[in-house]
Amino acid sequence: MIAWSPHPTQDEVQREYQLLLRRIGDAPIETLIDLPSMQDTERRATVELLAAVLPPAFFTSHDLVCLVLCRIANLSIEHGNTDAS
Repeated sequence: MIAWSPHPTQDEVQREYQLLLRRIGDAPIETLIDLPSMQDTERRATVELLAAVLPPAFFTSHDLVCLVLCRIANLSIEHGNTDAS
């Protein structure tokens, strides 16, 4: 479950971004395309929902856009890629 404010704080965004940087580590960004497909249907649905939130988020909150993008990337690194990621 993801419980966010429609207007996240910079601290929330930074925490998610730092987690992303730790997960990527020293790996080249290009290696992310080679991640396996995400098998967990609940997580796949979460990524698809987050991707659907992006267009309206662009009109409401820059921080929300950054948070959504980082969370999609983190879920993909941890559990695999989807079409949405």
